[in-house]
Amino acid sequence: MALSEDALGLLLGALASRAGPVPKYRYPSAGTLYPVQSHVVLRAPLGTLPAGTFTFNLPPPNVLEVLSPAYTLTELTDHINAALLKQNWLLVRNDRSFAVIPADEKVDPKFVTHSSREKLNAHGRYALVAVTIQFGKSDAEELVAGVHKKLTPFGELIRLPRSGGIIIRDLAGNLREIVKTYPGLLTVDPEAKP
Repeated sequence: MALSEDALGLLLGALASRAGPVPKYRYPSAGTLYPVQSHVVLRAPLGTLPAGTFTFNLPPPNVLEVLSPAYTLTELTDHINAALLKQNWLLVRNDRSFAVIPADEKVDPKFVTHSSREKLNAHGRYALVAVTIQFGKSDAEELVAGVHKKLTPFGELIRLPRSGGIIIRDLAGNLREIVKTYPGLLTVDPEAKP
């Protein structure tokens, strides 16, 4: 059952002190001297309150203060990776698990998610992603050379001689930049049936 904004107010209001010459609380607090510090975590917006973590301060003015914004799993993983990369580690995730891998070694392909150009924005900046690119044979050498120069240390370019394309593996943030630089690239949806 979802909690309404009014119900949250009543719940937190019960923690406030009762009027009188000495503060009295409705719960045990070492001689009624210490108020409870309450934290509220909203996973979704509630009325006018955005999703996030709040603290409820009991001494007047009895207001909810934002402690931190709510992060998606992708945003949280990016924040962790920003710190881990400084120590040569990378946190990678798939649908069900996480792994921490060395950032200064060749990446095992099992940690790479296959995507299409249109779905690159769904991945975090530090997600390891591969896209398959198709292009005409006349453009191949120049394009491959240009893309290769833009790869990060995680990047890898794999030629597909039969189809006349390439697979580019790299961090999603860098792949988005490569796709912007070469707007004519046509990616192949990895879920499409041949």
